[in-house]
Amino acid sequence: GSQASVYVVNTNGKAELRMIRLGSKGSKRTSVLSGLSEGDRVIVTPDTHLRSGMIIQTIVAPAQSRYQSTPENQSKGIV
Repeated sequence: GSQASVYVVNTNGKAELRMIRLGSKGSKRTSVLSGLSEGDRVIVTPDTHLRSGMIIQTIVAPAQSRYQSTPENQSKGIV
């Protein structure tokens, strides 16, 4: 799959740039094959000035996934 980068909030509450490997793409979803773990907090609307190491204030959005994170779905790249 192709590679991309995303920002996540690390355990210290700071932005961290992470490289991920993408899998299949649907009309609204793209599977992530590697680079993220269950529980990682991905920054979905990063500010253009965001840099690694910046302190992040998190706002948790309601879960919208139709898929449950199960070992079977993880093996398919659905988390």
